[in-house]
Amino acid sequence: MGERLNGIQEVDGSIPFSSTTRFVHRLVALDEVDSTMVVAKKLATQHIPAPHGTSVTARLQTAGRGRHGRRWHAPRDAGLWLTTLLRPEAPVARLPGLAVVAAAATYLALRRLLPAATPLRLKWPNDLLVRGRKLAGILLEVGGLQPGACPYVLVGIGINVCARALLADLPQDLHDKTVACGDLIDGALPEAFISELTYAVLDALQAQVGLWRVDGLTAALRVWEGADALRGQTVRIATAGATVAGRACGLAADGSLQVRTGDSITCVGSGEVHVLPAT
Repeated sequence: MGERLNGIQEVDGSIPFSSTTRFVHRLVALDEVDSTMVVAKKLATQHIPAPHGTSVTARLQTAGRGRHGRRWHAPRDAGLWLTTLLRPEAPVARLPGLAVVAAAATYLALRRLLPAATPLRLKWPNDLLVRGRKLAGILLEVGGLQPGACPYVLVGIGINVCARALLADLPQDLHDKTVACGDLIDGALPEAFISELTYAVLDALQAQVGLWRVDGLTAALRVWEGADALRGQTVRIATAGATVAGRACGLAADGSLQVRTGDSITCVGSGEVHVLPAT
C-alpha cells in the first residue's frame, strides 16, 4: 500500500504503460467516493499539486456526474469510474480538444477487449454507443487558469461493465438506452475485467495524449472518422446561443461537429445533439 494523501490512499504506483510519453505511474484506487472528478480536483489543487497522469478510480460513486451536471449512475462494481489528471503544456484554446482525444482513447481500449464484431460507435461530443445505446461517456473539466495557479485538465471516463449491477440502480426509463460490456461478451466476464479495462484505457489515453501534443487532433480524428455515429444523420443541436439543424458531416480539424445547413457548413463547438428521424 502507498502513502496516505490528504486522507486518500494511494494503492498502486507502477501501472505498466507501454507508450513512451510520460505519465506518472500513479493510480489512486478507492472503494467509495462522491465523485472521482471531485477527488482528482482536490489532488490537482492541493498544496503540492499532483502531477500529470495521476488517475483516480472508485468501485462506487455516490454523486457521479455527466455533462450539464446530470447524474451519472455509478453503482458498486458496475463499471469503470475513472478520472485522469492532465497537465498539458499547450495553449488554453487547444484544451477542449482533449475530449475528442479521450473519446478516441476509450474507443481504442474497448476495441482491445470487446469482440471484434461489436458495432462500437463514437457520438459527438462525448458518448460511446453500441446500437444506439450508451456504453460509455466522457467528461472534461479545465481548471487552474487563474493567475498564479497550475493549469490542469480532468478527464472523466465512465464505462458500463456489469449489466445486472447497473440496471438495479438505473431508472426504468434508461434501461433501453444503456448497454454494458457484459451484454456484449459471451459468457461470464473475467473476474479481472475492470482492472484490465482500467489499464487498457490509461495506456490508450497516454498514447493518444502523446500524439495530440505532437500533432494535434490528427490521430484522434482518424479514429473518429472510422466510428462516427452521427455522420450522415439529420441532427438538431441546441447550443448556448442558437439551435443548428442539418446533416452531420464529420468532425472539423479542431474537433467541432460539421453540420451542413443548405449550401453551407456550420461548425458547432459544443451543444446537445438530437438525431432526427430520416425524412
